[in-house]
Amino acid sequence: MPNNLYFYSRVIDGVNFVTLDDSYYLMTDGQIEMLKAEAARGYPIVLGMHIPLFTKAQADQILANGNKCAYVTGAPREYTDKYPPDRSRQQVPDEATLRAIEYINSEPQIKLIVTGHTHINFEDRLPCGTLQITTDGGYHGYAREITLV
Repeated sequence: MPNNLYFYSRVIDGVNFVTLDDSYYLMTDGQIEMLKAEAARGYPIVLGMHIPLFTKAQADQILANGNKCAYVTGAPREYTDKYPPDRSRQQVPDEATLRAIEYINSEPQIKLIVTGHTHINFEDRLPCGTLQITTDGGYHGYAREITLV
């Protein structure tokens, strides 16, 4: 994706690959308006984001690995209230981020979410059923091939 970290999309063989930056554990209303416009085009969407969206299973796994916070976007207060104060301030979702997560969970055109950031390999489904795949870093020797059918 050309150097537009905020938002980018590209249709390849009938699949819309969309990237949306949530590197600070936040998303904006502007990003979601652009995502809505992409969904309106009618192509299935593979959404690439830096940080995974909260799922209980992934957050619990990250915490079980000895981390003091889950490092995911959209963690609920029952998690962030237990983080160290600096991480809690960093990772509490704002209203725009909560709206973004609600939209992502409601949009049927989003077929897959691909993320990184947490330094683990993990797959889980969002509440809406959409699969989210997180891949560890190449610097740890990991790469993942995803076949779309």
